Amino acid sequence: GIPVGSTPISAASEQSNAYIYNNILFGDSINFLLGLSYDDIERVTPNRTTEEWNPKFGLTWDVSQVLRLRLAAFETTKRSLIANQTLEPTEIAGFVQFYDDINDSKSKVYGIGIDGRPSSNIYTGLELQQRDLDTPTQSGTTTTIINREESAYKLYLNWLLSKQYALSATYRFEDIKRESIDPTRLETATVPIALKYSNANGVFASAKFTHVDQEGIYESPEYAKYADNFNLVDLLLGYRLPRRLGFLTLQVNNIFDEAFTYQDYSVFRSDFFNYSPQFIPERNIYARVTLNF
Repeated sequence: GIPVGSTPISAASEQSNAYIYNNILFGDSINFLLGLSYDDIERVTPNRTTEEWNPKFGLTWDVSQVLRLRLAAFETTKRSLIANQTLEPTEIAGFVQFYDDINDSKSKVYGIGIDGRPSSNIYTGLELQQRDLDTPTQSGTTTTIINREESAYKLYLNWLLSKQYALSATYRFEDIKRESIDPTRLETATVPIALKYSNANGVFASAKFTHVDQEGIYESPEYAKYADNFNLVDLLLGYRLPRRLGFLTLQVNNIFDEAFTYQDYSVFRSDFFNYSPQFIPERNIYARVTLNF
């Protein structure tokens, strides 16, 4: 589609956005995506105008019945979003293009992914992604552009052991570097391994073990450099109500009450006040009732 619109975000800003995406099929195995978006953002406070053209490229190739190749290269401009929602496609060849970055940030993303299905019950793959961002920061009437580089690597395995049990394991490494603002570098390796159980009688459960290894570098002498690694265990027990009426769940995260030092990603996000940390250094218990009417 080619939606075009002008959205007044507040009395202090106005933005216009247009985009077009086109999927080109070559036989039954290749999907070639070409796209282009345009963003025109005018802000009164601070006094700043951003006008960007953002090209999009994506390729999905089913090399065989058990192997898929994904390639992506695209640019995005972070505009203000109402309730963090947009009609524009949020992924290109399986790579996310919209993050909760600082408004008016310009990003370039390059990604390659390989997905395999060596058997009917095993899914595995590898994914590499590079994001280069230019983020505006405001000090009085002066706007400074801060560069940030994000590299991410992921290996994953999903194994359906039986009709009732499934095993998943992932290795993810992220390396974030930026200028001037702490932390100037953050390296995080995360290894979650989960076993899930589901029964036709409505009972389901999961147990997850997560290993985290993180190292951060700060310009502030108070922190300078730190490193920590820790292991967490999360448990979940649930029940599906009859006739699809809903769910009952009891979840315990960090069941052994592990204390640790961890730099979450709120420092890189726009809405850090509402950011939900991935790991919390104390035991957390959640009970939830979900009803469908």
